[in-house]
Amino acid sequence: MKTIYKYTLKMTPDVQEIALPKWSQLLTAQIQEINNDAGYFREIVLWVNVDTSMEMIKRKFKVLMTGQPWDEDCSCTNYISTCQDKETGLVFHVFEVQ
Repeated sequence: MKTIYKYTLKMTPDVQEIALPKWSQLLTAQIQEINNDAGYFREIVLWVNVDTSMEMIKRKFKVLMTGQPWDEDCSCTNYISTCQDKETGLVFHVFEVQ
């Protein structure tokens, strides 16, 4: 079945692995505000077009703030999106690491 799922990314420069169905299409990453019984918080969310019938594979992602040092070979990354946190003024850039 094809559908759109969301996956949470940490606001950290560490490489993060997410298991996604093979051939998933990365749509965008944005900051989502959550306000529920647990409280109010913001997180970076990656929306992905997935086919749930496909086998799962691990894909790697990296989140960098503007001005943060970049230690990876930039030719081995795919830019996904830039996320602006309107409350703090921080700006995050999301990449898939090959």
